[in-house]
Amino acid sequence: MTSSWHMKGMLIVNGRWVDESIDMLIINVYAPCSFLEKEQLWEAIKTVVEQYDERKICMVGDFNSIREETERIGRRVDIDHRNINLYEDFISSSGLMELPLRG
Repeated sequence: MTSSWHMKGMLIVNGRWVDESIDMLIINVYAPCSFLEKEQLWEAIKTVVEQYDERKICMVGDFNSIREETERIGRRVDIDHRNINLYEDFISSSGLMELPLRG
């Protein structure tokens, strides 16, 4: 680890994966439930990703968002398609990809 910092909704660790000599960022996200606050967080993360575009980036955490209705597990709630579209746009426009994990 060479540095770390936090912003509202995220903790960022900057370092080097020693075995492979790869510079990388690990971003731990705890997204709010509010649409407006999510929108602001996604924009802040996009800015970080753009600033460190030469590094590998691993983003983990609780995104409080889904990409498909089938991902909603547990209590029955109305699906907010604005949030689905916002999250999908964030992933696409950031050049990120989601690993096919469920949980």
